[in-house]
Amino acid sequence: MTNFTYSRVYFIFSCFLALCSTNVQAGVIIRLATEADIPACVKLATQVARDVYKPITQKVSKVKKSIFRQGMLFVAEDDESRTVVGCMLVNNFFTVDYSDKENRAKFIAFVKKPITPGIDVSSIFLSKVYVDAACRGKGIGKKMMLSLTTFFPDVKKIYLNTYAANAQAIRFYSGLGFKELFRVNEGKPREWIALGIDAEALQ
Repeated sequence: MTNFTYSRVYFIFSCFLALCSTNVQAGVIIRLATEADIPACVKLATQVARDVYKPITQKVSKVKKSIFRQGMLFVAEDDESRTVVGCMLVNNFFTVDYSDKENRAKFIAFVKKPITPGIDVSSIFLSKVYVDAACRGKGIGKKMMLSLTTFFPDVKKIYLNTYAANAQAIRFYSGLGFKELFRVNEGKPREWIALGIDAEALQ
């Protein structure tokens, strides 16, 4: 074999090793959910309600299947086991005047009709983002978030909210580049924070 051939083989092999050794979420695919995925999403939501929300709200509300039909549902699926390890629910978003305190409560007003990938959606609201507790810290949540600009190529703004006491979630979103917009119920146990980001800044 010539030196050129050896170089080509080495280059291809190096690329293969790099592909295998990086991207810990390589075995997870993000796809549009089907009706069959909803029970798994309910299970994830119940898990988060018990482990994360209960210490904040002092109760665990029953998670209804219907909430996952109020927007566009995506799931993170383990490519090997075909199990759902994460999900996120996306809704259209009504822009409100954040300088008006009364309108701040309308932050979670959104269009409840289903939306589909590829349509012109300039602003979206993430009403649910869940990752299985056993799979956290593996980049699955980040992969789901970064997929938004693929499913919604025209999106300009992404919004969500989270409890102020949910430090883990705040660290996660801040690491992606989300910025605090305002707070509701400030100083109270159920204080929550509205966060937003320019889609092009998502990292």
